[in-house]
Parts: sequence; C-alpha cells; structure tokens
Amino acid sequence: MATAAVDSAMEVVPALAEEAAPEAAGLCCLVSLPGEVLEYILCSGSLTAADISRVSSTCRRLRELCQSSGKVWKEQFRVRWPSLMKHYSPTDYVLYDQLKFKGNRMDYYNALNLYMHQVLIRRTGIPISMSLLYMTVARKLGVPLEPVNFPSHFLLRWCQGAEGANLDIFDYIYIDAFGKGRQLTVKECEYLIGQHVTAALYGVVNVKKVLQRMVGNLLSLGKREGIDQSYQLLRDSLDLYLAMYPDQVQLLLLQARLYFHLGIWPEKSFCLVLKVLDILQHIQTLDPGQHGAVGYLVQHTLEHIERKKEDVGVEVKLRSHEKHRDVCYSIGLIMKHKRYGYNCVIYGWDPTCMMGHEWIRNMNVHSLPHGHHQPFYNVLVEDGSCRYAAQENLEYNVEPQEISHPDVGRYFSEFTGTHYIPNAELELRYPEDLESVYETVQNIYSAKKENAE
Repeated sequence: MATAAVDSAMEVVPALAEEAAPEAAGLCCLVSLPGEVLEYILCSGSLTAADISRVSSTCRRLRELCQSSGKVWKEQFRVRWPSLMKHYSPTDYVLYDQLKFKGNRMDYYNALNLYMHQVLIRRTGIPISMSLLYMTVARKLGVPLEPVNFPSHFLLRWCQGAEGANLDIFDYIYIDAFGKGRQLTVKECEYLIGQHVTAALYGVVNVKKVLQRMVGNLLSLGKREGIDQSYQLLRDSLDLYLAMYPDQVQLLLLQARLYFHLGIWPEKSFCLVLKVLDILQHIQTLDPGQHGAVGYLVQHTLEHIERKKEDVGVEVKLRSHEKHRDVCYSIGLIMKHKRYGYNCVIYGWDPTCMMGHEWIRNMNVHSLPHGHHQPFYNVLVEDGSCRYAAQENLEYNVEPQEISHPDVGRYFSEFTGTHYIPNAELELRYPEDLESVYETVQNIYSAKKENAE
C-alpha cells in the first residue's frame, strides 16, 4: 500500500508543478501523506529546482516542507553539486566574493587565525580554519565534504564516484579552502606543497585529529611567541594538548619546566610548585628513562618549597616606605598596556622586578629603558591571563571597564565603575593603596568628567 501511495503521488507532483493551483485534484492526495513520505518523494531526484519552487507555492504544508534550510533543498544542492562545481561553486561565490573571506597570507602565523570565532569576525584564516568553515557551510547544504590532514596544507575532499564503492585517492576532488575553494587533483596537491606524499596522507581524519592539529599549531606559535606573550599561549596550548593526550612525555617535561619558572610568581608560587611535582611524578611513571631530567627538576622544585617555608608570614607593603617611593600605581586600578593594548587590573606590585634571572633574560627585560630596576605589577588581563608588567609599559585606562577574569573574585569585592575595591585579605597586604586609588580616581576620572560637562 505504501508503495502504491508513493507511485500515485509521484504522478501527482508533476501535475501540481505544472498547474500550481490549490484546487488541483491531486493536491489532497499529496498533502495527506505522512511528512517522511513527502520528503522521500520530493528528494527522489525526479524533480528539478524549478519544480520544487512551484510545488512549494501550492499550500502551506508543502511550503514549510520545502523551506530553504530543509532536507529537500539540501538534497537538490547535493545532487546538483557535481555540475555546479564544473562551472562555479555557489559556496565559493558567497564565502569569497560576497562575504570577502580569504586566506591570511600577510599574517599567517597569527594565533587568531586558529580561533574560529576570530576567523568569523576577521573573515580570514589559515588552511585548517578556512577548511572547517567551508566544510560546515557545505554540509549545511547537504554536501558531505571530508577533512584531509594533508601535510603543510589542510584540505577537503569530495567523492566523485558512487557511494560505498571501493575508492582510491584518484576518485576524489580535493578542495583548497585557503585558495578560495580551488579544486585540485592528486598531482596538483603535491605541487601545492612541493613534495610527493603517500596515499595514506590523502585519507579522511576524525574530529579529534583535526583538533589535535589546530592545538599543535597553537603550541608551535606559543613556543615562538613565549618571550612577548608571557608564555600564556604556550601554557594554554599545552594544557589543551595534554588534555587530549595526557601521556606525551616530552610535552609533560616542557610543561614542568614552564610551571617551574612561572612558579616563582609571588601570588601563585606554591600552587604551581605542587603542580610541577604532580607532572614530574606522572613523567616518571610513564618513562623511567627520563630519571635525570625529572630528578633535576624535582631537586630545584623542592628547594623552592623550602625557601617558601622560610617566609610564611603575610608581607605588608606600605607605599609610604622609602623603598617604595617609585611605585606610581595602586591595586584595583584599571590599566592599559602601552605596547600590547590589553586592559587589566592591578592586584599586586613589587618595587623592582622579583622574577629570576632566566625569566628576566627570556622576557628581554634588559631592553626596557629602566630595565628591571623599576616597579613591576601583577595584573589580571581581560583575556584570562595573569601577567607581570613593568611600570613604564602601563598607563591609566581613561575609559575603565570591568575585567572579565576568573580570578577577580579572589582579590576584589566589587567594581565601582572606575576601579576595584580590594577584599580584606588583599587590603591587609597593601593597607595604604586604597587611599591612593581614591586620589587617582579624583584626579583622573573626576577631572575628565568635569571637562566633558
């Protein structure tokens, strides 16, 4: 009975497409069918796009069934994809011509090229991020493109042969989303990277492998930019990579060294030292052959813990003290970094740089006009990082705003609109700072408001 109903409906649809009249005799027969049967009929391949347009105008139910984002039009696009690709892909036209997306050749090694929300905002990216965007749009249109983890240049592929057949790499069209959707043969893919590769590298990869490559790219950038970015990108990418692959010994060693050197930060040292010990214990379990490197780091970490035990009291910093006479800024003030442009809030300060010699050398502090002999400030940055900034690199933010950082609540009780109020624990450490903040607010922001009026 179901087959007979479908056959009957298949005869009715062309008649509807020609007449497009609500009173047509076959309309009642068609619209009375279950939705799944109607979709099957309209996706059967016997109707053209023009037929679907005419059918969708006959009644509300068919119009809803044939909506632009539905299964019917996706199937139409999938069936017509081969002929469209021979001439001009509508996906290419919309993405590259209308929306102006493009590969970022001018600033290829910018980490923003790997953050998908930034790719959408800036409309530019590198091969892997542009491929993910292209693939997502195509799949929404019903075209099953697949990701290819090609060396040096991420690609997509589309099957030219029959589904389920025994296919080889020559049965696919390869798409370079970074190159505005250019279609490539196997030989052209090799020309793209300048080397011959094995057939295995043309294979499709799963989501985890795609994410691994993206995080791996961030990890490489973090190693390059560590000096300028306080290792924040390297720390974040290491955390992401090890969340997926927790037994990578070399990366665990790198993380241990990184945490060890960052562990001398005054506000977070003990927590980071314990983190180092946990990582080192895990490395020793995975690879006993790393005993020498692990032993070296454990020794220095334990020495650091012993030094911390000798100073268990709360250090009180008075601005009125002679050795603090050069400190210009106070905890709770909203600042802006002159070089990198980020917004931040101060949650601690030192009269001079208190970091170790290796950190000072790696961060190129000696190139600053005042070097390390100037006040340095612990700041919470709007991107979620914690940094240690030189006084000469900071300035008042003339338009203060709240800093979205997960640790703000650890140090401050509220935001007043111009500055943060320290909690009792932080105020105990910097008892004279709040008065200085009030003076700064009065001089900087109140004067600015009066001038505006």
